[in-house]
Amino acid sequence: MSNPATGGWVGQVPSGETRTVALNFTFTHDVTDVNVRANLTESSPGHYRFTVAVVSGDGTKSQLPADCTLRTKFDGYVSLPGDFRTVTVVLDRAVVTQVEHPDHSFATFRTLSGNYSVAVDEDRASRDSS
Repeated sequence: MSNPATGGWVGQVPSGETRTVALNFTFTHDVTDVNVRANLTESSPGHYRFTVAVVSGDGTKSQLPADCTLRTKFDGYVSLPGDFRTVTVVLDRAVVTQVEHPDHSFATFRTLSGNYSVAVDEDRASRDSS
């Protein structure tokens, strides 16, 4: 499967006592029908992990032509305490980016570059639902 430049962006915006981290990236995958799940956990005080998991769907989407590149655009938003230290974004067990708390109170945005691709574990969906 070809792996086109997928990239995206990430930003953070102060919002009162919290900071909102927003991100957008596109990734390719090897099956047509997928579900995307995201989970935010605090791995240690002030350090967060935003994990994006891709699993096979329920089989309702039809197959596309063989020469088609399968892509999904993901938008995520998390609200963190204003004193957070880092948030690490992970896609399919690989780190996409890490956002550190800024030393100022302004909104910041930056681009993400890379070719993000996942191999969908069709058995993971059945294991996760049981």
